[in-house]
Amino acid sequence: MNLIDFVVVLCFVSSISCCKNGWTQFGNKCYLFSHQVEPWSEAMSVCRVFDSKLAEPMTSEESSFIISQSQKVGGSFWIGISDIIDEDRWIYSTGQEPIKVNNFQTGEPNSHTSANCVVLYGPFRGKWADDNCITLHQFVCETNNDILNILYVHSSIIDFFQSLYRVFDSKLAEPLTAEESHFLIIHSQHIGGNFWIGISDVIVEDRWIYTTDQKPITVNHFQSGQPNGHTSQNCVALDSSYHGYWNDLNCLTNYPFICETDDESTQSQIVG
Repeated sequence: MNLIDFVVVLCFVSSISCCKNGWTQFGNKCYLFSHQVEPWSEAMSVCRVFDSKLAEPMTSEESSFIISQSQKVGGSFWIGISDIIDEDRWIYSTGQEPIKVNNFQTGEPNSHTSANCVVLYGPFRGKWADDNCITLHQFVCETNNDILNILYVHSSIIDFFQSLYRVFDSKLAEPLTAEESHFLIIHSQHIGGNFWIGISDVIVEDRWIYTTDQKPITVNHFQSGQPNGHTSQNCVALDSSYHGYWNDLNCLTNYPFICETDDESTQSQIVG
């Protein structure tokens, strides 16, 4: 048994979680139960930020698990099922294939064309209901377990990391030191405007983490009195009204952003 095989066994048979902080493991998947509320389409966008998608239960076991967890967390949660394309044909968002499991509450779906997205509905103890897609609900993100993904999907660890590279082989800037943060702040002011960086508290409210490894920030340049947006503002921008110091803002706001790469010749690049 090689190292990866051994770690995968530990994931399944012990209390060791192979999911990142804030995510809950079930089988070979990891789930994030959000604390913020969004319309269905925006919830999909937030999940994509974390290399995930709205949960798409493929088995009765997966569906029962997310229903149970949603009740522990409390609230109603969007999942990745809708009949937007063809009325009363309920499909998964990713592959647009018909659902393989059905946990609609008795009497649901019942709203026809006015409600086309599926929610784990709190008053129904997490059973499915159809709701208007623009309604604000919490949501469940789903991703394959990182370690299992290496074993089952990718032929090598190198291939795994290469698959995570973005356009320009970069990521949203994640200042790890005061010097890096000051550099970004100064250059953002030279250009002018607000700029997104790769820090958020999307997973756990008031726990500000880097997007790539989801570890707590090691430097803090929030403007005095910030963050102050609570669940409505979960992403960090360099705010020009604060001379480039950090502000928490709604993640759906359109701003320029700063990309970062390890290339020695271009440590950071501000993109309009």
